[in-house]
Amino acid sequence: MRNSLAHGNISFQDNGRRLSVLELEEYKEQTYLFLDYFMRTVEENMDRQFRDII
Repeated sequence: MRNSLAHGNISFQDNGRRLSVLELEEYKEQTYLFLDYFMRTVEENMDRQFRDII
């Protein structure tokens, strides 16, 4: 699915038609969880790097 979307073989609209509202909500929740984890990890690493500099 991801490659088909990335290469334009299928439109986001056509792909989304196959998903239920519950599936979309689950994708949204998983995306938010990942982004929160990513942001915290970046912030922790930056804090660690700056602490080592000072």
